[in-house]
Amino acid sequence: MLPLVLLFITGIISGAFLYFQYDAMTNTSRAASRWATIEGSLNVTSTHCESGSPDSIVGQVRKNSASLPVNSGQLCAKLVSPGVYSTTQLVQPYIANQANIVVDASPNLTNPECITVNITYTPPTLRPFPTLVMQAHSSTPTLIATTASTCPAPTKAS
Repeated sequence: MLPLVLLFITGIISGAFLYFQYDAMTNTSRAASRWATIEGSLNVTSTHCESGSPDSIVGQVRKNSASLPVNSGQLCAKLVSPGVYSTTQLVQPYIANQANIVVDASPNLTNPECITVNITYTPPTLRPFPTLVMQAHSSTPTLIATTASTCPAPTKAS
């Protein structure tokens, strides 16, 4: 009976920890998208990466999420084809078991009217349990948005 009770207690603790991380991801994506719309750090430099001035979106995610291992890689424009970079999306190099960030700007990175911050995290799992992928999204209209309909409503994380 003791092994079953210990397994049950371990499951409750693990589930609570995963829920806490999911909640941190949701709050962090909201804070990062709000910050990006106000501070406007999406000024992509000649290296096709976020300027990081006065701070970066990655920096905001790290500040707002103490319980989540965050990928510290710089956000850079997605390479669409050789020498051609996306004008609407910033991505990080993927690192397993860390929260990875993707930023979408609509209509473009130069004059965004809507900024969406997407965070994806795959926590380490024990075998034979299935792999769990957690996602959080938040969209916020910028100060230059012309209409309220330019920014889609934030989607629930899946």
